Amino acid sequence: MKIYKVISCVIALFSFLFFSYFFSGSGEGFRLSTINPVEALEGLAFTFGFGFGVPIWLSYIISILILIGIPLLIYFLVLGLLKKIIKL
Repeated sequence: MKIYKVISCVIALFSFLFFSYFFSGSGEGFRLSTINPVEALEGLAFTFGFGFGVPIWLSYIISILILIGIPLLIYFLVLGLLKKIIKL
């Protein structure tokens, strides 16, 4: 594996962990036990279902797409940026 792919994977993993922590809704300080992707999924689904009036099944699909889509987008953006930097 090339070094820029490894760096992109690490940054995407940290972004997934950040969004899992951010959307989990834990009120206490930062601890590793508060990073819970399942709780983040349920929190996002509740936000879409209760806050926006979206059906439950659709809110879970939107939540899964957000939790997977944002780190994938960050991965490809960082990968493209690092490829351009390395070529220079």
